[in-house]
Amino acid sequence: MKKEKEFPQESAEIFKKLQSEIIWLHARWIIFEQLFTNSEERVEMLNETASSYFFITQHALFNDILLFLSRILDKSKLGKDENLSLEQLITHLDKDKYPDLESKMRELLGKINSLSVSLKTYRNKKLAHYDLDVALEKAEFIPKINFLEIKNILKAIREFMNEYEIYFLNSDTAYDYYFSMTADGKALINKLKKAHAYEELEKQGLIEKGYWHRKSKYKTI
Repeated sequence: MKKEKEFPQESAEIFKKLQSEIIWLHARWIIFEQLFTNSEERVEMLNETASSYFFITQHALFNDILLFLSRILDKSKLGKDENLSLEQLITHLDKDKYPDLESKMRELLGKINSLSVSLKTYRNKKLAHYDLDVALEKAEFIPKINFLEIKNILKAIREFMNEYEIYFLNSDTAYDYYFSMTADGKALINKLKKAHAYEELEKQGLIEKGYWHRKSKYKTI
């Protein structure tokens, strides 16, 4: 078995911060999938419940995920400012001590960047900035980002981060299964299903109308 090594001091802090941020990125993606991509029937139920709210929520959550991905794909330095990014992790890795690891991680970062061409264009033209010609529909078509592209980028990021971790600790992190969320998208869906079932019982006269309001502990909201 490969012996564990300590993370090098010059890059350990960056790795741990990136790791924490990427874990929470996956948490947001898991909730997005639970709500909006797993079932057409589920989306139909959300629209029937509160179509405007869930339309805005879907776009806000998706854009938040895209923005985070864009940030960690930034160069390690823009002007005089350093960025928390994947490239920053490589920049702080001593290539004289770890030439093989440094080379492999640059290769993996290249793969991530290749998968993210449409994402970067979308970020620059419509998400982080709003190009006037794009807004007025005078510019050429800006690529839409589909769910499969995001899944592929996330997978490549996991490979990148785990390459570093495996090298030093002989272990990896299951970012997409890191922890179990009880109060997640599934929990919301189950509550909504119960609410719809309650409405049906009320329509059938099996439950007195307004009973839910009298019995609710949240009467003032």
